[in-house]
Amino acid sequence: VKIIGSFDFETSSSFGPKIKEAAKEKKLVIVDAGKMDFMASAGLGILISVQKNMEKREGQVWLVNVQPQVMKVFKLTRLDSFFRFFSSMQEVEESLGMNEE
Repeated sequence: VKIIGSFDFETSSSFGPKIKEAAKEKKLVIVDAGKMDFMASAGLGILISVQKNMEKREGQVWLVNVQPQVMKVFKLTRLDSFFRFFSSMQEVEESLGMNEE
């Protein structure tokens, strides 16, 4: 799932149902936040909700390419330990064992 631009009250109302639907049957949801330049509490709330629901099914939400200004929000709210963060899709693939030869 990709987030582009601001993840705030306005965009969370359209994006929220999409990410929740994507997470319904899966054990892993990967959110590419490389083009997300701002995140408000509404966006954070959606990610927390999805993560909690995923954990009930032993799943996870992984965030990739999080910009420094957005990462600051996770750190200030101490949610940087609640989610897994990756600097690139290559790092995600390595974590999943997809780059083994």
